Amino acid sequence: MIIDLEDVESPALAAHYDVCIAGAGVAGIVIAKALAEKGRKVLLLEAGGKYFTDRSQDIYRGNVVGHEYFDLDVSRLRFLGGSSNHWGGWCRPLDAHDFEKHAHIDGSGWPIDIGDVAPYHAAATETVSIEPLPDDQDVAGSGGDLKEVFFRTSQVWFKDKYGELLANSENIDLLLRANLLDISLDPLTGRVAGFQYCGYHPDDEMLEVRADAYVLAMGGIENPRALLNANSQRPQGVGNENDLVGRYFMEHPHFDIGYYLVDQKRAGLGRERRFLAPTRQLITEAKIANCGIRLEEADAQTREMLLKETRSDLTAAVCASNAAVDWVKSVNPGFRCPSPMERPERVLKKLPFDGAGLLRSASEQVPCPTSRVSLGDETDQFGRRRAALHWQLSPLDKDTIRTSGLAVGRYFAEQNIGRVRLFDWVLDEQAGFPGFEDGEELAGNHHMGTTRMGSSAADSVVNGDCRVHSVDNLYVAGSSVFRTAGHTNPTFTIVQLALRLADHLAGLV
Repeated sequence: MIIDLEDVESPALAAHYDVCIAGAGVAGIVIAKALAEKGRKVLLLEAGGKYFTDRSQDIYRGNVVGHEYFDLDVSRLRFLGGSSNHWGGWCRPLDAHDFEKHAHIDGSGWPIDIGDVAPYHAAATETVSIEPLPDDQDVAGSGGDLKEVFFRTSQVWFKDKYGELLANSENIDLLLRANLLDISLDPLTGRVAGFQYCGYHPDDEMLEVRADAYVLAMGGIENPRALLNANSQRPQGVGNENDLVGRYFMEHPHFDIGYYLVDQKRAGLGRERRFLAPTRQLITEAKIANCGIRLEEADAQTREMLLKETRSDLTAAVCASNAAVDWVKSVNPGFRCPSPMERPERVLKKLPFDGAGLLRSASEQVPCPTSRVSLGDETDQFGRRRAALHWQLSPLDKDTIRTSGLAVGRYFAEQNIGRVRLFDWVLDEQAGFPGFEDGEELAGNHHMGTTRMGSSAADSVVNGDCRVHSVDNLYVAGSSVFRTAGHTNPTFTIVQLALRLADHLAGLV
């Protein structure tokens, strides 16, 4: 059943639910569907309507006070289906070593491992409607440093695929335009006594829903914002006893890091998008994080620019040595060094290269406690403080990109595939990261880590079952529970964890 608070003043809801979920995006819909199929009664609160509205989206406005980033109301969507309404659809699970403790990465090591999410791989594949994923392949000739990885692209918009199910399910009540405003706690037990919500009209009364268990599934920025704003009974916010809610914000930095030229005999590497990544061996030996390197064929204009630049570089290198000039003339009698007034690329007109493309990185950001979501001074129409994002990148994040790019360059050169040139800012350890003005993609709109998972309340917000350490019937779903980020788009793992959480909750209620 779907009820829109825009249409009714007092919704006809059940007196009590097994589970109440705030947020009808990917995680919320997956959990609700799985619980309903197990016969549990679920109330799903969605703050937006069926479609985009400026009024709902305005609640997502906030401030960016750290590294340059997207506007917070542009980076996500606030209506049924959440940000799956504009996601790119890239799907791949995390690597097994993404869950492991790495001595050189502070804060790494999940309380669960790949074996805890692997049983949900097939169901997640079905949920996002993709074909089975191929296994990773070691790259022969890379010295054990590189592997080729594969993605599938989902065309699923969760609002559309699961809208009919949500409308017709006897076990799911979906309440639209229901804004979660507070989390009411039982003063004796500390358990959640109810989620308090209301509609958009100024005269709408505050309503409360009661359930056995409660789930926050509103995304990596709104989950911590909801916990921090729930300060009527706990001034520091719910679950924030150790000042960890909102910390460890992670993204997947996206940058152009260089270009490659490959011999036409190896044009398969230059004519289609390929994905390379460091192996566990390289990550451990080089002490870096995970990283995806995309080999993408350049368009005609970019390819000509790259070839032009390479001709200039090669001409300058040859003409710097008389011996090199003599050797080139022995195989190309017409070669001559340009005069100071000539454009050198016109002298060396033909290169034995056919495939030219860009190297793009989509890399793991290591956990950093000062990279965080906090509350700003500005408030929304409900009087709740808006989010403030302080995104910080570290030297290890830069080293990860550089080391991974160099590994690809070594592989190309040693196997005589072609040549890679990394941009100066990548090679210069002192240079900062480029920004939007440099034409960079910058990040993936992936908001992770802000209610991180761990085995202890001393360094995490939720435990291995996604339960808030200090509240035994409050759970968090989505990529905000990621302890580390890997380099893979998070949605597939979000679905796996959501299915796992649904199984856990079904065993409790």
